Amino acid sequence: MMPSSDLAQLWSAVEQRNEEQKAYLLRKVFIQMEFITALSIVTDAAYAYCDIFEGEHAGEVWARKVLVQMVMTATPPDEGLIQSAFQHYDTPGTANFLKGLHDLYQATQSKHAREARLGYLVSSLIHIQTAWLVWTYFHARREVWQRYRLRGEDFYTIALAFWDDPTVIECDRHNWQSVLEHLKNSGFAHP
Repeated sequence: MMPSSDLAQLWSAVEQRNEEQKAYLLRKVFIQMEFITALSIVTDAAYAYCDIFEGEHAGEVWARKVLVQMVMTATPPDEGLIQSAFQHYDTPGTANFLKGLHDLYQATQSKHAREARLGYLVSSLIHIQTAWLVWTYFHARREVWQRYRLRGEDFYTIALAFWDDPTVIECDRHNWQSVLEHLKNSGFAHP
């Protein structure tokens, strides 16, 4: 069993919404795990977001196919599938999701050292978690989303309203609870 203090510290960073500490502590936890276990935690989070992605982009099932291949074989997806990620999407959360998929793809590349691959997994999970937050706040505020994307004069006001929104805070907490539950089930003691 892995040290529960690491998970307790990660949960504390989640509660404080300290993004830098979350990334640092998640990496610390992943280093103590088998790579395939860390990979499965991140792919589970990405797979859960596929329903949102497919709802926003009808018929775009390539992301789910990429994730299934990674889970089944722990290898990078076919080049043709990953190229789909470079299409232009401008819906809330999609850029973060695609960055998460790209980092997940990089994590499956055996040309990278283990440390680098784990770093890609951390980055992937952070981006996927962020995709949820962005979609949660902006999916019903498309006009605000467009103003935010254009970085107009109200960009910082919108960014602050997004970050401080109670629904976003609850979504963030809930999603990280799911990650911590996966970590617990993989051999870490519960904080």
